Amino acid sequence: MKQQGKFILMNREEFKEYILKLKVKRIIKLIQNHHTYIPSYKEFKNNHFRLLEGMERSHLSRGFNEIGQNITIFPDGLIAICRPLDIPPACIKGANENGICIESVGNFDIGGDKMTEEQKRALYL
Repeated sequence: MKQQGKFILMNREEFKEYILKLKVKRIIKLIQNHHTYIPSYKEFKNNHFRLLEGMERSHLSRGFNEIGQNITIFPDGLIAICRPLDIPPACIKGANENGICIESVGNFDIGGDKMTEEQKRALYL
């Protein structure tokens, strides 16, 4: 597990341990599953924290108060906590209050990136 600022980066086992111990005080009924498009796999070069900081800068420039997603999953299967799970995401207008947002790094539109097995395993933990 590594932490840089508020971002916490961990492998699947560390995440499982983290999430099982976590006490979330709000009701979560919805999982929002997104992909980044940009950054795509081309921009991923073992630069987890730099990409997270870039996503947050992009979200701040669009008027968010911080990064929009609660969780980010990288092509190498590492998982980042980005926004506390007690704070609703800023991802789908009208569907955030009881949701969490999981953002997978990659462009998964037709003809884009093909998800790695490591990322799939982390997503389906």
